[in-house]
Amino acid sequence: MDTKELLEAEARKHARRTEGRAAANAAALPGPLREAFAGEPRRVSARVDGALVEHTLKPVTAGLEAVLTRIDSPLLPTFGVILSHRGRPEAEIRKELNKRIKPNAEAIPETVFCFIKAPAELRAILDKGRVAFREAAMGELGDRMGAVDMARMYEVCSEHYAAAFLTAISHQAAPPEDGTVFTKPLAGPVTGSAGGSNLCA
Repeated sequence: MDTKELLEAEARKHARRTEGRAAANAAALPGPLREAFAGEPRRVSARVDGALVEHTLKPVTAGLEAVLTRIDSPLLPTFGVILSHRGRPEAEIRKELNKRIKPNAEAIPETVFCFIKAPAELRAILDKGRVAFREAAMGELGDRMGAVDMARMYEVCSEHYAAAFLTAISHQAAPPEDGTVFTKPLAGPVTGSAGGSNLCA
């Protein structure tokens, strides 16, 4: 194959990739993927001081993950559990998550607090210390909500968090046909840099 033919073949491959990207960008995302990553807010209502208040849960971003790591949230093992049970039915994965993740009483309002506040605001509170963070979470939620409402909000936050990882894993793109690799897998377990919590339990 001469230089001209090689250039033409490369041009055809480039055109196919460009067309494929354009089609993918124009297509509607599948429901779960759209819900987890397209910014559609998930709302939850709960009674605060006896009045019904609606909260919009924050998306699962790197900033939120960093805050959950700093407070050593009981949700941190979620990704590791999902990854180790990859390919199994979702109901089985959720059952394993419920078995593995057991929050203590103070961790519940702290974790919920992370899903209703902007990560920058959470970081600012955390910079004042863990006690200040706990008091902020208890003052806004724990001291003002009934135990049943608090447990339900935590459950919704837990499902919201797990859904992001379940969706990401189940919708991973297949490698390109030409064998191009853009990233390579990590050699060891993923760990949070702040606090040293292991995210792949």
